[in-house]
Amino acid sequence: FSHLGHLNKEQAKVAQLIESTINLIRTEYRDISITTKFEYDPLFNCFPSKLNQVFMNLIVNACQAISTKHKENKEKNKAYKGLIAINTKQEMNFIVITIEDNGCGMSEESIEKVMEPFFTTKNRDVGTGLGMSVSLDVIQSHDGGITVSSVLHQGSTITIHLPVECES
Repeated sequence: FSHLGHLNKEQAKVAQLIESTINLIRTEYRDISITTKFEYDPLFNCFPSKLNQVFMNLIVNACQAISTKHKENKEKNKAYKGLIAINTKQEMNFIVITIEDNGCGMSEESIEKVMEPFFTTKNRDVGTGLGMSVSLDVIQSHDGGITVSSVLHQGSTITIHLPVECES
């Protein structure tokens, strides 16, 4: 996903983009269960490589939040199992993608700042703090939106709305 990709929009399906991202991520995070449910998966115009970057950022963030919770709870809850659920559905003329994890979650203060460039909830040696702001820019370049909801110590849900052109 590191190349610039095509400068023009192409037809793609979100399920294929997400599945290819998951296949890459599973090589490093084998112990985290990632489930998908693609209720709505139309062909739509997008920048596939840019969306792949978004999905990579968001799913890796979820994996890292789960790893953080696992380290924090190693002694308390040995039965803890990291889970990520990725779903798509239709809402009017939008494909809605949710990425939900049972990781460490975020405080209200972090939620408010999470889209700011260089803000990070991680240690300084992990990442640059640009993943969420880049993801926001990409989603907005598709005329979409992204929201974050989270409960500290319980997990986070990222919701993406992408417009799908209706056939006339």
